[in-house]
Amino acid sequence: MEIEGLLFSDHQWIRIGRGIKFLSRLPKYKMEESMKRLLAGACLIVALLVTGASNVNAECIQLTAKSALSHALVFKGTAVQMTNTGPEGVRVTFDVDRVWKGSVTQRFDIYVSWRQVEIPYFEIGRRHLVIADPQTNPQRRQEVGLDEQSTVAYFPVQCSDSPASTIESDLGVGSPPQR
Repeated sequence: MEIEGLLFSDHQWIRIGRGIKFLSRLPKYKMEESMKRLLAGACLIVALLVTGASNVNAECIQLTAKSALSHALVFKGTAVQMTNTGPEGVRVTFDVDRVWKGSVTQRFDIYVSWRQVEIPYFEIGRRHLVIADPQTNPQRRQEVGLDEQSTVAYFPVQCSDSPASTIESDLGVGSPPQR
């Protein structure tokens, strides 16, 4: 596209393509800034179209055993039940068979808020490596139906459902859950 500019008094004339003209009431320096922004926006749109980006998501970084152990709970168990507990969340109950960190019983609940970014996907009947932290944010607690701070509630760590095979082997044997 051909863009041509001519200064006429304090106003800017611009010719775009085949003789289309308009007169800006902006001084030349403001018009140049506006054109730079317009061009930058057009370049961004073209880049998104060329790369085929249809939606934008956060990228998960694969957790390591060391990073997993920096959280309050690390355990492995089978998801046995999911219960809606609030307007935007569920309680997932696990039969726990291995614990690497934290005080975890044989039957243990964690809460999942659907508003949490990059939440792990838990499937009933499947074994999962669970990495979780206590949730104290009142808004997040309300989303899953918890209103009092006296109840300790654990929420899964973002991206903690990344492939667990390497994490688990690096964690070692672990120990059985508390009775």
